[in-house]
Amino acid sequence: MADHFRVGDYVEWGKSGDEVRGHIKRKLTEAYTIKSFTAHATEDDPFYLIETERTGAEAAHRPDALRKVEE
Repeated sequence: MADHFRVGDYVEWGKSGDEVRGHIKRKLTEAYTIKSFTAHATEDDPFYLIETERTGAEAAHRPDALRKVEE
């Protein structure tokens, strides 16, 4: 999969009608823990760290779970 997200991109994820939005803070290429969840990221299988719009909480997702949106 092509790496098409960059720091600062505005993205959304989730099911239709229940999307969450936020800005990408950084690309993760090694394990990163948020509360009790560990994103087992690698160079070949990265995650993206996102600051959520509603609460400011951090989330980590694989690129295939994200959709870029216009602000």
